[in-house]
Amino acid sequence: MKIGISSPISRAELQSLLKSPIDEIPVGIGGTSVNLLIKSLVSLGHEVIVYTLSPDVSQNKVLKNGKLTIYYGSYTRKFRFIDFFRKEIHDLEKMIAEDPPDIIHAHWTYEFAIAAVKANVPHVITVRDWAPLVLKTVPPYYYRFPRLLMNNWVFSKAKNIVSNSYYMSELISQKYSIKTPIIPNPMNDELLKMPVAERIGEGKKTYIVSVNNGFDDRKNTKELLRAYSIISSKIKDVELYLVGFGYEKGGDAELWARKNELYSENISFLGPLDYSEVMKVIKEATIMIHPSIEESFGNVLVEAMALSIPVIAGKSSGAVPWVLGFGSAGVLTDITDANQIAEKAIELITDKSKYEAFQKSGMSHAIANFELTEVGKKHIDLYESILQKGKSNPDVHI
Repeated sequence: MKIGISSPISRAELQSLLKSPIDEIPVGIGGTSVNLLIKSLVSLGHEVIVYTLSPDVSQNKVLKNGKLTIYYGSYTRKFRFIDFFRKEIHDLEKMIAEDPPDIIHAHWTYEFAIAAVKANVPHVITVRDWAPLVLKTVPPYYYRFPRLLMNNWVFSKAKNIVSNSYYMSELISQKYSIKTPIIPNPMNDELLKMPVAERIGEGKKTYIVSVNNGFDDRKNTKELLRAYSIISSKIKDVELYLVGFGYEKGGDAELWARKNELYSENISFLGPLDYSEVMKVIKEATIMIHPSIEESFGNVLVEAMALSIPVIAGKSSGAVPWVLGFGSAGVLTDITDANQIAEKAIELITDKSKYEAFQKSGMSHAIANFELTEVGKKHIDLYESILQKGKSNPDVHI
């Protein structure tokens, strides 16, 4: 099968497939779960054509190796939201028309999905965030509102839609009365090859890690900083690593912590890191605390479980309870309450039997539900179903 992917991607995870020097590959604009899906589809023997955009591309560029071809368009315009990403969508449409696939799979419900829906080939769209909530919680709002309208267009026109979590499927059903299949984000199987170290006990230092992009109310990291102050008063020399945009040295999180007398020399503001560096930081942690009040999935939770790092996260945080097996594979709590976060963290760190139980259950849950090849096979089954039903009924909705 010749599969098209219309999506943001990043270069680090795909370099091994392209076999090009890293500085010859456009940087891209993110999309870890999509990169893993691409790797899975290629490993299953399918030809994959990627249509994407990158801020360091001025003229369209093509990279090809084996069964993978990537078409890059430009993503340099500063005020692209004013005309609803017209040029970017046009560039994607041209790339798709130049090398059309049997089926095209778009990710997120914005420019990449619009180009896929407008293409003259069967399509499927994976919904990876909830645009109405993003508009309310992730500034700038003048940028988010046009994207909400783009999202609404996609839902009105798309023939085949899939969700990446039970939570997302329920939101779509309630708002649009569309029943969607659920295929989760895949896990990076390479993480399972990393050795599992003993992380608690006498002489072991305690590290808490949290990975978030954006220091805003939705990410709720302020409550984590308050909780850390409580934890560090009970457990000696516990350290906190904060990773992601907004958590760099001198960034929004550090400035807020200093202003509110929550700063500590034992908090490391690491900021955004390459994927491989993020995994190294998680691997060294004792526990992960994920304070977000809403997630459409939560890749970092699966990555922590794969690395046998117990996770503490929100019991009402969107897809989080589903990803953590409704508490069987991670600790769920009221993430809006610093005292409850601290209580669960202290209990987990100081109770070795409970800690080891969540290490084992988390890893088992990740392998059973998010294994890369199995997620890839679920997508292949979906594509074949769409193509088969489309032959007998071109207007079918899956």
